[in-house]
Amino acid sequence: MPKHPRAQFEQALNSFFQVRLLDVERHLNKCRLEFGLEPFSQYDNLLRLDRTQELLFAAVSLTRPERINKILEFGTFTGESTIVLRALFPSASITTIDLPESLLVGNESAEERDSIKSRRQKNIINAKAELILKDSALIVHEDLEKYDLIWLDGDHTLPTVAIDLENAMKALNDNGILMMDDICKHLSLTNLIMRKTRSNDVWKALKRFSKARGINYLLFPKKLDYKQYFPGRRRLIALVERK
Repeated sequence: MPKHPRAQFEQALNSFFQVRLLDVERHLNKCRLEFGLEPFSQYDNLLRLDRTQELLFAAVSLTRPERINKILEFGTFTGESTIVLRALFPSASITTIDLPESLLVGNESAEERDSIKSRRQKNIINAKAELILKDSALIVHEDLEKYDLIWLDGDHTLPTVAIDLENAMKALNDNGILMMDDICKHLSLTNLIMRKTRSNDVWKALKRFSKARGINYLLFPKKLDYKQYFPGRRRLIALVERK
């Protein structure tokens, strides 16, 4: 019987950060409340326990706050991660990149898109972040500054995810940390039939980059619920530290 996802997460957390999950959760809740946000436990229950990146952000904030002065995010969406980054790193500069509206493609209605745009604008203002509306595949690393923490959650399909990863690693400072979202090692039969391979593209990009560049990474469960037991539904977050 495999370990419960929470136990897997705590083991990986302790291995890298030498910190207890309970202490990280307390720190995250404290920072969220001080910034006027709901506690993580209450907020995350509404999202099916799939925002463990916030726990990783909090672990960085708790164990090495003095190292994080500049943060870069690929994939703003509604700015939920952006606002949490601000709560955890009050003194850091934050830059977040998202597609311009003209390039957005999805199943959302016009009303839903207006809602996403409104929430994003509110969170960006409250986070005092710089928003860049540009296709990240068109960005070259020379256009980017150097950053101490990078959250990669943009386009999940090849080749864009590979381009984003390459640019992100080049923009990462020594001793900086990069986190990469929505990794799926195994596709479910349903996803294969429906050709939903986006999260698997993230895994392919990470493996190829790691092999070509000799980069080591650590994987964390993205969800802490029972769905992590099923390989086809298991999502992971990769963490890389630039030595």
